[in-house]
Amino acid sequence: MANRVLLGKRGSDYGLFVSKPGSNVVSADRKDLIFDSTDLRSSSVHGIKEITLSSGSGSVNLNADGSSMGFIPFILWAQVSGNNVLGQTGSFSFTLPEGQNPATFNMGTDFIAYVSNTTINIIRTMTSGSSTGTFKILIFNIPAE
Repeated sequence: MANRVLLGKRGSDYGLFVSKPGSNVVSADRKDLIFDSTDLRSSSVHGIKEITLSSGSGSVNLNADGSSMGFIPFILWAQVSGNNVLGQTGSFSFTLPEGQNPATFNMGTDFIAYVSNTTINIIRTMTSGSSTGTFKILIFNIPAE
């Protein structure tokens, strides 16, 4: 059975390392590591934030003190309502031409998220529909390259 977990020195680095099943954590290549605390591409979660819009836009700091993460992080975000996940809704509307049965079609994205190394901003993009909403945001310690 291979040694899979190491907390301490691996090569010239100190950290926490976990290898894939069957791989020895001490001699494993980078591709055989499930987790490497020294690698910014490790999929650790930096935090979970919430933004509630009241007038079409809102923002939140990535860190409580407003400091920079040192890179622009990868995020996943979705609109929520109570216990329901709405996802990323769209509301571009158009109606069939005159003379036919009227029908409305919705397309597009209602909101856009802008991310910097310090903040996340969510902005309403459509002029019709609601300009309010609550969003949950999962922030990863992975640079969004």
